[in-house]
Amino acid sequence: MTVIPGDLDTSPVSTAAPRRPRTTEEIVATWTNLENGLQFTLPVDITALWSTAGLVAQFEQMTFYLDEVDPVSKRRRGPLNGHGVPRPCMKIYASTYTAAMNGLRSLGATPASMAAMMSGVAAGMGVAGQLANHRRSKDRP
Repeated sequence: MTVIPGDLDTSPVSTAAPRRPRTTEEIVATWTNLENGLQFTLPVDITALWSTAGLVAQFEQMTFYLDEVDPVSKRRRGPLNGHGVPRPCMKIYASTYTAAMNGLRSLGATPASMAAMMSGVAAGMGVAGQLANHRRSKDRP
């Protein structure tokens, strides 16, 4: 059996994907929400945040394009064209994903990077606690 790209993508189940990709401004607004967003104050952090948000917006736009139904073939576009060959945009798609994930890691916005940062904070607190204990022991008669 030969599977043509898009043949298996006729499920009537709707997904929770947005109707359109988010803009960079919308992503930054979500990420910097005062209640549960990322908290940055240094200009270099804000620059990294906007750069990463721009990459995520580009990635979402490409994902949206690939998930749309082609008006000519009436099939979902997907990563492969009608001949089963990867679309030219897939190299850009992959590099944008990699760059966006690197940006998210550098901002501490992935679970693994958050855990690494928190372990560093905990280690620093442990050293500070040991230093305080040492000072207290020296102050005792």
